[in-house]
Amino acid sequence: WDVVSDARLKTELGPVENALDRLLRLRGVRFAYRSDVRPYGMELPTGEQIGFIAQEVQQVFPEWVNTSDDGILTIGERGTTALLVEALRELTVRNAVLEAQLRERDTALEARIAALERTRR
Repeated sequence: WDVVSDARLKTELGPVENALDRLLRLRGVRFAYRSDVRPYGMELPTGEQIGFIAQEVQQVFPEWVNTSDDGILTIGERGTTALLVEALRELTVRNAVLEAQLRERDTALEARIAALERTRR
């Protein structure tokens, strides 16, 4: 798939914020489509599926949800890749902070242990 993405065609550029928190508000579900309905006259896939519930997605990302003329909700996950990249970036930053904190605690504990060993001698 292709999406028009040329910077020359865009305005109001800004960062994606709280990507991880927003993504974590979504709930992935296992499900099977009902066999007695055919939206748009199409055949729905059979067997177990994995995805989202449009009504739930609408609460977090209303711009992803569309309503057909007959009221059926569909999800067009616009921007998911960018959102996932930013969520990974947020996790990477959080991880780096935690690693730095652990290194500081390690250093402090090693210093305390060394001091205790010196006093025991």
